[in-house]
Amino acid sequence: MTSEAIMYGAIVQGDIMAVKELVRNDPSILQVSKVGKNWLHWAAQRGHTDIAAVLVEAGLEVDKLTDDGTSSALDIAAGQGRLDSCKWLIAQSAEINRGFGKCATPIFSAIYGKSLEVVKLFVEEGARLDAEFGEPVINVVGYAKRYGTPEIVEFLQQRTSQHPSTPSLPNEP
Repeated sequence: MTSEAIMYGAIVQGDIMAVKELVRNDPSILQVSKVGKNWLHWAAQRGHTDIAAVLVEAGLEVDKLTDDGTSSALDIAAGQGRLDSCKWLIAQSAEINRGFGKCATPIFSAIYGKSLEVVKLFVEEGARLDAEFGEPVINVVGYAKRYGTPEIVEFLQQRTSQHPSTPSLPNEP
């Protein structure tokens, strides 16, 4: 079995001891991507913050993007509704508004993951509610109407109405 296969299995199973041993014995394993994601992306996706801590301490960047340049570990954790991973990544200075003005920010992933708790966390941590992306342009509330839950839509509508300086663009019927 290859080091890559062992690392992937260890992360999926949450085997922190195996991850520590692999990183210690073969630091080059940190440079491997599997299906476009680095090991921190996989740990965040699975909700293994203890493994994520080992990987960051070993040198993986918190905001490193997937190979296609679209997603950070925070985006991936949010899309899976992994509240603990999101909290941990934010505590490690993950950029809550990464991509603002260029692409979807992590709050869009939280909406897509249908986790009201993650959406609330992101808003509390300063996620920009005036974020938008795509062609045609879609904003946070419009995206929530399309992909979120009624509770997420209600929460975001309340938040944007409380903060008139954060516009809610009327691009979704």
